[in-house]
Amino acid sequence: MAEEKEEKKVRTYTTPILVTLAVIVAFLAGMFVIKYLGGEKTGEQGEKIAQASSAPTAPQEQGAVLGEEQIIKIETGTVAVKGKDDAPITIVEFSEYLCPYCAEYVGFDSVPSRPIDEEETYQQIIRDYVDTGKARYIFRDFPVHGEKAKEIAEAAYCAGEQDEYWQYHDLLFEKQADLYETEDLEGLLETLASEINLDSEGFSSCLADNEFGKVIEDNYQLGQSVGVSGTPTFFINGQKLVGAQPFANFKMIIDAELAE
Repeated sequence: MAEEKEEKKVRTYTTPILVTLAVIVAFLAGMFVIKYLGGEKTGEQGEKIAQASSAPTAPQEQGAVLGEEQIIKIETGTVAVKGKDDAPITIVEFSEYLCPYCAEYVGFDSVPSRPIDEEETYQQIIRDYVDTGKARYIFRDFPVHGEKAKEIAEAAYCAGEQDEYWQYHDLLFEKQADLYETEDLEGLLETLASEINLDSEGFSSCLADNEFGKVIEDNYQLGQSVGVSGTPTFFINGQKLVGAQPFANFKMIIDAELAE
């Protein structure tokens, strides 16, 4: 009888201790998962991922090749293009100026520790292929961040009316954080236009008249029709490449196309 009382006494005092220990172990395990799987491993990009959360997240088929008719549609009738018309390679980018991954691809990444070959993909493509006559480059709008993104895209085309589309394109990505935060978007767009010496009256008039609204909407619809569901998405002679990829991934596809 005394042994039973002692055993009961032991169970009574040890059970709360075991429960407490289990809670502590679970808490420490949870902290480990957060820190090493969800924190330090992706922490530098956390803000960027949050910013892009409004973009479509449907799975995309990497490496898919468009049909001839689809290729013709995305490679013709465009406003923003650089390079020779007869270049053997055509690169089409579906992008938008508020997309953080698109800014990363262009070279204005907010993560200073990122290797340089991942920061300057766009510049390397332009230098090695577009400037040498091997490729032409087309930018098409895919505004996933709503009306604000559309207005910014319109401003780029207004700059293009003064033959400064690409300079303004680069400036918009450089100033992406300001574009996110501003409460006076039109004022900021006009300020940026003045930084590259655009005619302010002509630029403001173009922006106010919504001259390029249909161009932007047509680009978006075209992107959807060829399977674009997020930004940036690229087509290299019709072959699909999704995301802010390192230069080596572009080079592999482009060089293979040039070798054919």
